[in-house]
Amino acid sequence: MRSRVTTIAVITAGIVCVSLALVGAQAGAQGKQESARTATASAATLRIARVQHPPSLNEFADMSAPDAIDGMTRLEGFISRTPRNGQPISERTVVYSGYDDTSLYFVFLAFDRHPELVRARLVNRDLIPAYDDTVSVFLDTFHDRKRCYGFQVNPRGVQADGIWSEASSTWDLSFDTVWRSDARMTANGYLAMIAVPFKSLRFPPVDVQQWGVFFNRVITRKNEDSYWPPYSSDVAGLLNQEGEADGLMSVSPGRNLQVIPYSSFLAARTPLRSRSEMQAGVDAKAIIRDSLVADVTVNPDFSQVESDEPQETVNRRFEVFFPEKRPFFIENADYFETPLQLLFTRRIADPNRGLKLTGKAGRYGIGALIIDDSAPGEVASPGETLFRKTALFRALRIARDVGADSSIGGMYVQRSIAGSSNAVGGADARLRITPNWIAALQAVASKTMPLEGERTHGTALHGSILGSWTPGSYELRLDDNSPDLRAEAGFVTRTGIRQAQQLISYRVRPESGAVVSWGPDVNTNDIWDHDGAGWLEHSVQTKFNVELPRLTTITTSVLRSRQRLIPREFPDLNDALSLAADQWGLQVATSAIPNTTADIQYTGGTDINFFPAPGIEPYDASTRTATMTVEIHPNDFVTVQNNVIYSSLARTFTHRIVRTKITYQFSRALSIRAIVESDRLSANSALAALTTHKQNDADFLIAYVLNPGTALYLGYNSNDADARQLFLKVSYLLRF
Repeated sequence: MRSRVTTIAVITAGIVCVSLALVGAQAGAQGKQESARTATASAATLRIARVQHPPSLNEFADMSAPDAIDGMTRLEGFISRTPRNGQPISERTVVYSGYDDTSLYFVFLAFDRHPELVRARLVNRDLIPAYDDTVSVFLDTFHDRKRCYGFQVNPRGVQADGIWSEASSTWDLSFDTVWRSDARMTANGYLAMIAVPFKSLRFPPVDVQQWGVFFNRVITRKNEDSYWPPYSSDVAGLLNQEGEADGLMSVSPGRNLQVIPYSSFLAARTPLRSRSEMQAGVDAKAIIRDSLVADVTVNPDFSQVESDEPQETVNRRFEVFFPEKRPFFIENADYFETPLQLLFTRRIADPNRGLKLTGKAGRYGIGALIIDDSAPGEVASPGETLFRKTALFRALRIARDVGADSSIGGMYVQRSIAGSSNAVGGADARLRITPNWIAALQAVASKTMPLEGERTHGTALHGSILGSWTPGSYELRLDDNSPDLRAEAGFVTRTGIRQAQQLISYRVRPESGAVVSWGPDVNTNDIWDHDGAGWLEHSVQTKFNVELPRLTTITTSVLRSRQRLIPREFPDLNDALSLAADQWGLQVATSAIPNTTADIQYTGGTDINFFPAPGIEPYDASTRTATMTVEIHPNDFVTVQNNVIYSSLARTFTHRIVRTKITYQFSRALSIRAIVESDRLSANSALAALTTHKQNDADFLIAYVLNPGTALYLGYNSNDADARQLFLKVSYLLRF
């Protein structure tokens, strides 16, 4: 044990030393980079003006784009990122900015020489179709280039919001907050307004604010994605290219206390019993010094009124990931983010109370969580050790900004119940080496004390580097997970391996013609046994992509894969077994058909039966998989989404999922929705440890969502097992 602790201490110290060394090594080059960055920032600075009254779209109805309206700052000069990096936007775009004591205001004048071709549909919040035109503003309120808010609106005024994490280069669209929007079509294009209350933002408690900012416009029929200031594909990263917004003085969220009480009623019937129950609970939020957020929940209602999107889960060797949707865990979830996912909040199934603290304090980002989970005790039978016992989850994450675009940090996560526990923690770093290259490092150790048996210790190491430039990108990821690594509160799907992954992407963008871009992707994956039992997997996947106008892409792929199954992972094997999983595929995604988006994929070749019947070794056989997602908007108010998933392994199983969701949107707040899903699995019990099943489900929901906290849901669910459920949920947002 002592040697393991010493090893982890050395690894952790090594990460910190390497981090500081690399940041120090940056200093010489950073002098030149910093001067270039300062020059760029000074050329891309927005001074937001204080206004006397909140603007309205009526003031901009003629789209004359004067120099100023009520003193609002006028800005234009959007630059395309795709399809022509560095070229001016094809349609003129003007943005007016202003603020008062309570809110920020942004008004977009989105000119279009063919306004009849502008795409927009009335849909639920956060469900703007991929083929809709949109405008957005990104706000890096701490100006630390680590994360930013995103506020997006389509020409019908439908809202979408999210949090961008620079560490993962992804948007967390589960984030929801209160803001206002308005939009209208005109003879010259469309107008859109975004009004964000300061109560909905977190920022430093200082008199003079300086934020990072981006404005974005998407014109889908042209595959055009444009920004102010320019967001160039010649530089790796987004927020390191942001503009600077100043002029904000003496602003504050004020006394920001938010309370969301809820009440729900459930009536359910099964063939064995009927039951009804009422619940009540509350979520509360308090802002500390404008930048730290304390969330408290008591008897939370974590039921999901929207089901997860269907995924293929049959014959999957490792756990399938489903994203978090529950409000308490959503805000500032990226403060717990590290290269290895040590906290996966869907592990917390049925909490009674919890506390969370997230935010920024100077150069430090802080995330702390403590919450219980009664689910383990509820599923245990009387007499079992866990019967009526509650699990306790604790998490602490602290990260410090180093230099302009780098950070180092540490994280600790623990899950404990009935005298058993699992804890994992360590250090990590994210380092910008040059404008084109970013590196990430992490070292963690775990300690597990089971209910029975001996305690175990495990380790994990991660390193990755990402390079990006206009023609393409390169990514290398290295992982080393010991066999005894356990992260019971996280999402680590495989242990006892050493893994190397590479992804190379290259694109050619012709100056003219029907093709927007074309080029290959090459993805290699090599896995070895951690304890020296040899190689476990080797695969090379080559894709060729062609991008056409109207968000149309055609992708062909060829996969050559060999997997070596060993007794440690498959106890029924006496010796290692090598099998093939060679496949070819075709994918077509398009919005070329009016009011329709489609994504169709087909794959053929061979795959492995990872769950054979008792007495049979895993084997490879011919396989076919097909998925289809088609979304149709027959008019501005109706959305019909169809999902089909089909997979088969010769002589072994056939699996089909068919799902149809129909939504009618009466207004931006009121909608009705119906979902019908059929799930059919036909399995050969002589070859596969799978159970044939047939299930039909039907869901109906009426939703009135005034804002992310004030909502009413009335729903009915049923399936062919004669289970019926009627539920009503009401919540109301109070802000002080």
